[in-house]
Amino acid sequence: MAEVERFDAFISYAHIDAPWVSKLADNLHRLGLDVWLDQWEMVAGQRVATRLQDGLTKAGAVVAVVSRSWVESGWCGEEFAAAVTAAVEHGKPLIPVVVGEVELPPFIASRFYVDFRHAASPAQYESLVRQLAQAVRGQPSARRP
Repeated sequence: MAEVERFDAFISYAHIDAPWVSKLADNLHRLGLDVWLDQWEMVAGQRVATRLQDGLTKAGAVVAVVSRSWVESGWCGEEFAAAVTAAVEHGKPLIPVVVGEVELPPFIASRFYVDFRHAASPAQYESLVRQLAQAVRGQPSARRP
């Protein structure tokens, strides 16, 4: 399989959230986005930091899955710091996705985020996934009347 030169989105998350994130990444892929997800891109023996930086560099946007575990994770903080730098220096969108019961840190709360915390039905979840895909593509979530 040829290596992808550019990704639509890099997903940063805490590994405890991997099952939920895998489903999200799969749904974004089904909507036509090339997603950089460590489970899909990394091979045992590779240097983690180098591969993560490569993924961040090749991604057009960064999706940060903000959960309590993500907020408490030092590694996710490192990824987020690199994503903020990319957002500032290269104009890459940084899109927070909020899941579970979590108190939002100020650097997340100040951004427009996609909130999955109260998605009570499959239809609500699917609507939020479509909203996220539009954000990755740089499109608003609704059309002007």
